[in-house]
Amino acid sequence: MAAFFAGMMLVTPVSAVSLAFSGTVYEGYTPDTSHPLNGVQVQVYGSNNFNSYPPAAKPMGTGRTNTSGHFWVNVTAPNNPEFSILVLIPPAGSVIVAATPVHGTRLPNGSVSFRLPYPSGTGADFWVIPSVPPAAGFFFVPKGQYRAPVTLNFTDTSAYYPDSWSWDFGDGTHSVRKNPSHTFTAPGEYTVTLTVSNAFGRNTTRRTLIVSPPLVAPIADFSATPADGRAPLLVRFTDLSTGNPVHYAWDFDNDGITDSFSRNPEYTYTREGMYSVSLTVQGQSGIEDSVLKRGLVSVSGIPVSVQTTIPETRPVPTVTSPPLCTLFSIPCEWAGAILIIAAVIIVLGFIRQGAGGRDTGTGTEPPKKTREYGAKKQPEPSPFLDVRGGVGVTGMDSADCTIQVEVKGGIECPE
Repeated sequence: MAAFFAGMMLVTPVSAVSLAFSGTVYEGYTPDTSHPLNGVQVQVYGSNNFNSYPPAAKPMGTGRTNTSGHFWVNVTAPNNPEFSILVLIPPAGSVIVAATPVHGTRLPNGSVSFRLPYPSGTGADFWVIPSVPPAAGFFFVPKGQYRAPVTLNFTDTSAYYPDSWSWDFGDGTHSVRKNPSHTFTAPGEYTVTLTVSNAFGRNTTRRTLIVSPPLVAPIADFSATPADGRAPLLVRFTDLSTGNPVHYAWDFDNDGITDSFSRNPEYTYTREGMYSVSLTVQGQSGIEDSVLKRGLVSVSGIPVSVQTTIPETRPVPTVTSPPLCTLFSIPCEWAGAILIIAAVIIVLGFIRQGAGGRDTGTGTEPPKKTREYGAKKQPEPSPFLDVRGGVGVTGMDSADCTIQVEVKGGIECPE
């Protein structure tokens, strides 16, 4: 059944009066004028009882709203005193919920009658809504990943014109505003519930959001053990950074070159000096922090001291007896000297023997010695004296014999 919105006008006693009724119809609630409603039927009646509907008389004038929601109805009022009743017939399934100026009476059938003071029967505004429960809906900004604390702005997008809102943010807090803001201070999973209602019913919708732990900016720090000593010095570095860093970059001598990406590295200093050490850390959010500790590591050189030179150890040769010469059973390195001495002694003996056999009485040449052997002539012995050891001696039986000493294979003396 269609709902009606009635506006009434009190007409002063005149014979005939021309009246103009005008206004604008909107969809929604006052004072929202963003949705003008087109095609709404408008009727004007004359009646003595503005609390009754429909009037007994026929309408004095009719009209419709245009695309801007505006209407204009011209009527001729009778000359007898009566009320003029303005009736709006909204679209099927809709009702008129508000009008301005509001100075009328709501009729039993849901319409409203107004006394429109004569001759000012213009300028009324009306609001119409569908006669159904609202459909709840909302969104919130900003979008993306949320980390506590985070403030979100909630916007109602419910359809069919609710007139009340109830928010439950899932953390024990509530709101009755249409578009509230809320701050989630702790990490967790939250279910946000919106319930909307109007004169025709209510509806509820829910959305879940996750709030992650807050991002903590890392603070770089570390220690070194030992911090001083002599080269080569092995130093162990321990990360003491806070804020849960996930990446590390160490520079052990502050030369601008990263030496390690480990969390707790070791480094050996091979040269003496004072070394500044830096550490750069990066958190999950990409935030970095660096610390430089100047002169942290002190490395001294090798101490100067008197060092005893230890001779090179060589293998001790095995002492073995030198081989003995076959002839004399003496060491061969002695054989040469002994043979020379023996050769000299033998030669001197030959000389002495030759001098003893010379005839000195007659002055004639002494007879030569002859060597005779038995009936069978034996081969004369060799005039050479074979002395093993590499010495040769040559001698003769007479005073004319010359002595030659040669380093050969034996001793020989020509005949």
